[in-house]
Amino acid sequence: MTYYFVKPGQTLYRIALINKVGVNDLMRWNKLTSFTIEVGQKLLVQK
Repeated sequence: MTYYFVKPGQTLYRIALINKVGVNDLMRWNKLTSFTIEVGQKLLVQK
């Protein structure tokens, strides 16, 4: 389990591709209810 910090211009889809995980997994791990994320936001990523 690691953390990923959102960079300018990134989307959940792009972050999922970078980390080779699913968008739905990212949303579930981080208890997100929408696709909206902010620059600098810390996201949990399980690999």
